[in-house]
Amino acid sequence: MSLLAFDHTFAGRRVPPWLRRFEAEPEEALLDLLLGGADLEHLNPADPERVLLDWIESLGPRSGLLAAVDRALASWINSSWGDPEPRGLGAAVTAVAWCRAADLISGCPGEVGLSGAAMALRKHFLEEPAFLRSIAEGRARDPEARAWLALAEHQTDRTLLPRWWSLCSLPPDVPWYHGELGIYGLRGLPPAAPQSAGGFPKEVPEGLARLADALARRVEDGWLDSEPARVEFTATARLTMEAYPFPREKWLPFWRHVLQDHRLREPLAERWVRDLSPKLDKLPEKGPAARPRWSQPNPEWKPRRHEIEVRLDLGEPAATALAQVLLDEQRLYAQATGDVHFVVRSACNFAGRLRTSNPRKALEWVRLALEFDPWNDFAWNTTAAVHLTLGQLTEAAQAAREAVRRFPNDPVAHNGLAEVLKAQGRLDDAEAVLRYAIERFHARPDALTSLAGLLSQRGELVEAERLLTEAVRLEPRNKNRLEALEILRARRDGGEISSSSTEGRKVEPVRFEDLSVLLTDTLFLRRWSRGLNHEAGGRAGELRQKAHAALERLLRLESRSSLAAGEAGLLTLSEGDLEEGLTLLRAAVRRFPGSARVRYALARAERFAVAARALDLRDPEAPIRPWRRLARLEPQLGAVALLGEARTWLGQTDGAVREAGARRTLGELAFWSHTQLARESERRKGSLTEISASWAREIQRLVFGDRPDRREEDLTKLPFYTERVQTHAAELDLHEEDAVFRVAVA
Repeated sequence: MSLLAFDHTFAGRRVPPWLRRFEAEPEEALLDLLLGGADLEHLNPADPERVLLDWIESLGPRSGLLAAVDRALASWINSSWGDPEPRGLGAAVTAVAWCRAADLISGCPGEVGLSGAAMALRKHFLEEPAFLRSIAEGRARDPEARAWLALAEHQTDRTLLPRWWSLCSLPPDVPWYHGELGIYGLRGLPPAAPQSAGGFPKEVPEGLARLADALARRVEDGWLDSEPARVEFTATARLTMEAYPFPREKWLPFWRHVLQDHRLREPLAERWVRDLSPKLDKLPEKGPAARPRWSQPNPEWKPRRHEIEVRLDLGEPAATALAQVLLDEQRLYAQATGDVHFVVRSACNFAGRLRTSNPRKALEWVRLALEFDPWNDFAWNTTAAVHLTLGQLTEAAQAAREAVRRFPNDPVAHNGLAEVLKAQGRLDDAEAVLRYAIERFHARPDALTSLAGLLSQRGELVEAERLLTEAVRLEPRNKNRLEALEILRARRDGGEISSSSTEGRKVEPVRFEDLSVLLTDTLFLRRWSRGLNHEAGGRAGELRQKAHAALERLLRLESRSSLAAGEAGLLTLSEGDLEEGLTLLRAAVRRFPGSARVRYALARAERFAVAARALDLRDPEAPIRPWRRLARLEPQLGAVALLGEARTWLGQTDGAVREAGARRTLGELAFWSHTQLARESERRKGSLTEISASWAREIQRLVFGDRPDRREEDLTKLPFYTERVQTHAAELDLHEEDAVFRVAVA
């Protein structure tokens, strides 16, 4: 763009100063506008992006302003992604800047809009969504949501369809108020066929049905109050229905179809749908079978799947082709409706049967399952195992680590990670994972056998034999373990050196391929080392050496990664440096206010700190606030926050204030736990999320023991609970971490 172009466009009138600056320094001028420092004179400075959009529209494409903004914005996205504090202005300013950038992209859709900036945003956002989450501050300042809206406006194909279905279904790591973004994405989806352009997009009503079920499930699982969930669904549904001008011909038949065919799994969702129209109160009788207007699952899929599974087990050559045909049918149904149950189940079952005989085909199918359901534990574990079979160790490690993060209560995921680490030659790290898993999951035979094999490689035959003997005792009919035990005893009887000493073992620095590797390694270093604090000899010192090396690496990353900052804080605390940990985490919260991991780590540090000092009666709730902020930021962590608050109160030594706060919080925790356990016994199997069920059971066992406490008035004297939370402190820490790491992507 040249100076003459603006002078010509404004026809002798004064050119606004910001446009003059943009002409000379486009990237610097754009950054000023995004950060709120642009010279816009009398124009609306509260929404500077609106001013720029108005200029783009009024000046038109011939002025060159649109193309220049597109180039400058794409350049800024590429250079600034991951930086929480540009110009040192803080995360709040950064979050607003990214909201404005996304709004600019949304305001200029299509190929003639800000397509270059949209491509840059899509690339970075889909690869690393945690960055925008980490600087968000709830729904009011949510750059992640604005980014999804921007991508929805710039769809040129249907490749984002699985992402929109996922948002509508509200998986564990998606905030409840992001469900509507899936609907926006479906509304902006290009038609599957050109002839259907401008018609009624059937994906949109299907998405609303998914959203109703997902919000109701959050309510039933205790993570969301019913009224905000109802308001969210009703508002989204009504706005969406009003966006299409033919409700009588399309919407009412669809909702009747959903209700008559029992497509909704949650009764609360059915109630919300009926409230959309008085005509849905009483459904008409089903008439004779006619051609369905809406996609429906084929009743023949289940028997076909069973038959194919048998043929795959028998190794029939034609079975693979038959399986692919069925998966293609179920994939089309999932794409049309968002109902992924059929394709995910078939893909997982088929992949599991070909894991060793045809690993490449198994990998193709398990990737299909993960495309539609990124929260399927079998699919993640199978992905890691198949990559390991193919010798693809880097990919196997990535999948295994993700399985452990998403499913912390799954012993299979931990054992799979250990096998990958062993294949990489990282025996010390594999040992850390296995010992932690044995302690956490009460000595499962698979973990015992794997650790015995690892120790046998090192010549530590005495402990290897003990572990393998225990595995055989637990599963006496397992022939492979019996044979392994006989071989091990023969080696011992043959005079091989058996030792459990670590003397002379070479201590190598921990090797990390990427941030996820670093985070997983430090997690298990912290957890396993807890059990070795009282051991003499080299092992505890070896772990401390590794922990120091890991901490140095984390500290180099913590200023740009909320995940690294949170783990660095926890590792610093585990090393006993409370003040350093508090300083680090308080600074991290300022950089990453939207990071649940950082806020949890700070709340935990404040809990440690308050136990070492007297309560400040001028502000007795100061150490409690970090837990309440965590609950507001991520409602699914409400139980974690209640537990953290109760433990903080119990850790203090002062009288009346501490007594009242502890009893109130313990009463709320008891009520939550009792409610979850009652729902688990009353409702169908699998209706609760893994987090809800496991947390209710563990809270009851570790905090309340055998007491039938349901509310505050049922509680006994506080010393009973104080002793229990102190006795089980390490285990409670683990359950807190597992819940946070599973839900929080930032």
